[in-house]
Amino acid sequence: VNAGLSYGIHVVITTPNWLEVPLAMRDGLGLRLELRLHDAHDRNVRVAGALRRAAEGVPADQPGRGLTMAAEHFLFARPALESIS
Repeated sequence: VNAGLSYGIHVVITTPNWLEVPLAMRDGLGLRLELRLHDAHDRNVRVAGALRRAAEGVPADQPGRGLTMAAEHFLFARPALESIS
């Protein structure tokens, strides 16, 4: 992970808990995104001075929505490859 970016290799991992990622690997991951979880209290995204967690503002009825570590909303989607001939 740490050397891959210099070779143009990007790594994507998924985990239910950020603490499961080894410390040595965390330094090489440049971007963290959090998809909506069932419990907003499990989130790592926090906004200084905010009375509520940013995760509470992520729509529950819109799959693929989440937050960046800067508490910015994003939409993750995959292309429908089966329609490409």
